[in-house]
Amino acid sequence: MKRFSIAVLAIFIFGCSSDEGPSNQVTKGPEPVVEHSRPVPEVTLPEGKGSPEWMEVKRILEEPLIRLAYQDKSGLWDNEFEYLREQETYDEYIAHGEISWANVDSMLRVDINDIAFFDTTASIECTFVMLGADGNEKQFPQALTMYKHRGRWIKPYMTALWRQQEYEDLIKKAEEDSEEW
Repeated sequence: MKRFSIAVLAIFIFGCSSDEGPSNQVTKGPEPVVEHSRPVPEVTLPEGKGSPEWMEVKRILEEPLIRLAYQDKSGLWDNEFEYLREQETYDEYIAHGEISWANVDSMLRVDINDIAFFDTTASIECTFVMLGADGNEKQFPQALTMYKHRGRWIKPYMTALWRQQEYEDLIKKAEEDSEEW
């Protein structure tokens, strides 16, 4: 159980986005119970913190957790920077150890305590609440970083901002070189 808890924490700490841009659809998660009466993890906000930007961060963090509860890892893939799609397929992505063993069967919720918004980043102080082997809740304080990329917030799990910047620089250089022809 301890190894699993560390795995879940690792998937949220390490790691940003797809090309699709912001989604205008509001999605509602499934009912909070799955097979074997295990809860579907949720993300909670502090009282009075329901601004649209806070709600967007909540949705972006919660959606992959809900999908993982149903063994769907595409929510993680949707939050990666697009340079990854040039390097590998979805099947290759989910074969990575940190993705292949990702699951949330002991996660109860992520409590967002505070968010500091900057121009293109958000620093999130949160607490991961896990169900311990003894049946009691265990809390793990965590700091997360999200990025505003192509008009939406993302939380990358395997990709890095600096690599995305390198990727975009290569594209820009190629476009400039092609204009010279």
